[in-house]
Amino acid sequence: MEVRERLARLREVMREEGLAGYVVHDADPHLSEYPPEHWKVRSYFSGFEGSAGVLVVTQDRVGLWTDSRYFLEAEAVLEGTGIELFREGTAGVPWWGEWVAQEVGEGGVVGFDGRVWAKGVVDRLRWVCGEAGVRVRSVDLAGRVWKGRPPLPAEPVWLVPEARVGMSRREKLRRVREELERMEADWVFLAGLDEVCWLCNIRGGDVAYNPVALGYALVGKEEGWVFLQEGAVGPEVRAALERDGWGVRGYGEVEEAVRGVWRRVWLDPERVPAVVWDWVQGEVVEAGSPVAGMKVRKTRAEREGFEGAMVWDGRALVRFVRWLEGEWEQGRVYTERELAGRLAEERKAEEGFICESFAPIVGFGPNGAVVHYNPARGVPARVEGDGLLLVDSGAHYRWGSTDITRVFCKGTPTEEQRRDYTLVLKAHIALASTAFPAGLSGFHLDVLARGVLARHGLGYGHGTGHGVGHVLCVHEGPISFRPDGKAFPLDEGMVLSIEPGVYRPGKWGVRLENLVWVEGREQNEFGRFLGFRPLTLFPFERSLIVRELLTHEELAWLDDYHRMVWEVLGSALDGEDARWLEARCRSL
Repeated sequence: MEVRERLARLREVMREEGLAGYVVHDADPHLSEYPPEHWKVRSYFSGFEGSAGVLVVTQDRVGLWTDSRYFLEAEAVLEGTGIELFREGTAGVPWWGEWVAQEVGEGGVVGFDGRVWAKGVVDRLRWVCGEAGVRVRSVDLAGRVWKGRPPLPAEPVWLVPEARVGMSRREKLRRVREELERMEADWVFLAGLDEVCWLCNIRGGDVAYNPVALGYALVGKEEGWVFLQEGAVGPEVRAALERDGWGVRGYGEVEEAVRGVWRRVWLDPERVPAVVWDWVQGEVVEAGSPVAGMKVRKTRAEREGFEGAMVWDGRALVRFVRWLEGEWEQGRVYTERELAGRLAEERKAEEGFICESFAPIVGFGPNGAVVHYNPARGVPARVEGDGLLLVDSGAHYRWGSTDITRVFCKGTPTEEQRRDYTLVLKAHIALASTAFPAGLSGFHLDVLARGVLARHGLGYGHGTGHGVGHVLCVHEGPISFRPDGKAFPLDEGMVLSIEPGVYRPGKWGVRLENLVWVEGREQNEFGRFLGFRPLTLFPFERSLIVRELLTHEELAWLDDYHRMVWEVLGSALDGEDARWLEARCRSL
């Protein structure tokens, strides 16, 4: 009922503003994947809290668009709200912009908040609506409807030692200014929180699961300004930034500052909100952010940090799984939410823990088939009886970040469960073990994993993997493994996940995820060749592996991986923890 009441109030305000349609999503002025609570407008109006989705409201209908990761969750959440679910990527489902243009009709007006939409999306919406005789207008309605809206966060900003990131603030500024010269631009404006924090070697706590601070950066050929929440910047942080060439200004001063610079201003249409184009008084240079390509290539210090984080994370996982198996043997029953909490406590016990890197996915039986299931929402299932438990979790430590998915077997698995698990493992190995010529992007390689499952009539609706930030955002562009991914060549030092899966609605889900970093293999008269080196340190579930389905090469890869896990992680364990790991890393 609460959702219906909120939508009714929104429609009242729409009528006052002369709007026939209004479009919202969960996004902030930095286009973050996980925005602060203040900016979760779609969640407020729909009750759906998934990380991807657009809500379109007209006077007669309401539609929610989301992707396959959230189909099952959205169905459950939207029941009884009057909101229609549009499953993106399925036959017959139009783009939401086309739908609202058709619903509104010629002469109508569609509203959106230009502060939280990327320029490319707004341009497409304007074109589609224009073709239908529909006007679009940027206007904030959420501020007038949302009572008790959470304030903007302003958690303390902290400095990252240069030794941990391998590059000073001055060096990063120098490299950005080199790119300014190359693009013949005078300024570059950065809105992405991970980009601002990376460039300034700072972190914060303004966004759940992402150790970033609200901020913008404006870099010119001689000057550099960072705009941060006033109460978040202590004397030590301010002094360090100013010493290294940064002027520190208030978060709310950014529009005035951008309006005050002239000549050529570089904006990334995918990382900078549409409203900024209205602020620029000079010429806009549209191109991808110069920071994206720098940040994604990890320094040696960052790679070593990832390796250290994997040890701390692996120790926490060993303690958790060993405890869980003992509890199962004793016949004790826990909910998925309780297990997620126990795993979080094990991670918090490790040195350098900052926060979890995303909301943990702990799904038992049918809930494992919900790709982005969150046991913290709704009523979590009790983990009892035989079944598969899918656990997708991760953390940020002071040294690096983690993201791992494993599936554990409670009781005796069925042959179909073992077959699904082994086929997903084969798909994982196919991509993880490949070598490839330099110059290829992730979308070129995605089919290596997806194709293994396709040969058995299986598949999955999400990407095979994503880039991973260093103590920033666990989902980091512009690299990924997905069929529709960007053309951005993979290169040495990049860190990605590999996570194919199979999901049987109403039964179970299997996803197996490691983080890997791209390493050089060899260079000869045929070119330069690259491959992947596993970073994640945790064994696969032996009871679910059908050895006969694996080739000699796949078995060799698996034995080599488990040998590495034992050698690296085993040296950081003792007692029963070490004996548990040794048994699970034995050769198959």
